[in-house]
Amino acid sequence: MYVKFETEIEKLNWRVEQQAGECSGARLLMTHPGVGPITALATEVFLGDPARFTDSKELASYVGMIPGEYSSGKRQRLGGLAKQGNPLLRFLWSEAAIHAVRRDPELKHF
Repeated sequence: MYVKFETEIEKLNWRVEQQAGECSGARLLMTHPGVGPITALATEVFLGDPARFTDSKELASYVGMIPGEYSSGKRQRLGGLAKQGNPLLRFLWSEAAIHAVRRDPELKHF
């Protein structure tokens, strides 16, 4: 049974790589450290045209890669990632960042 599932997963991975290779936006995203075909293709599918966002903050908010905020008066306290936006994209990009940091010593230092 395991072998059957493994072959099916390999077929699906191959199709994802093929689809990502055909999409220019996904190919561009895969040039970033830690971003593979699944993350690139999911980003292409869920975001669509990135020009629809006015700035990078709006895009980060849409994906859910902004910190939660606990502020009062003049004190601003930022917490962990907000639970807004697309949870799959947030997960994939978090994993891509972790993978990139593990592989690149310069990013790890940063």
